[in-house]
Amino acid sequence: MLDQGCVWQTSGLPEDVLATATRHFHLPAEGGRGRVRLTTTVTVHRDRTESGWETAHAMEEVLRCPRQVLRDGEEINNLLGASFYLGEQLNGWTEDAFNEFGEYLSEADGGPYRYVWYQAQFGPVTVAVAGKGAAGFTKQEIDALAVQGTSRLMLQAKLALAKGGV
Repeated sequence: MLDQGCVWQTSGLPEDVLATATRHFHLPAEGGRGRVRLTTTVTVHRDRTESGWETAHAMEEVLRCPRQVLRDGEEINNLLGASFYLGEQLNGWTEDAFNEFGEYLSEADGGPYRYVWYQAQFGPVTVAVAGKGAAGFTKQEIDALAVQGTSRLMLQAKLALAKGGV
């Protein structure tokens, strides 16, 4: 949860959430490039309305907190966001889509580097991928990693809901 001071806190699941899973990945530093961090989250709500509200709350958080503290020594700044329903701005693959982008800063890794969050919703499921850039990576490369991850997670969610052809 993002508290009133725009600092992320750990909390229990909201009542409308049946399950959520988050995984962390990285592309190791090599060839003069730094380590890129990726986080994926899949959340299953009780119904489609609640998953839609999750996207709305994400947009509200960006408007309320354009600077957010992830943990001690790690923050994201200058956040901007956009939301697109099915059929808007080339969104032909998910009922609702949200993305935010800005700058990632870390005491350990430096910065600022590209930060991006892509979230998609289908039925009661939301999927999201966050990318924290590193030295030697372009904005486009970080965005592509997040878009590819979100697309794959959404396809898996649709197949699990037996609607893969939709």
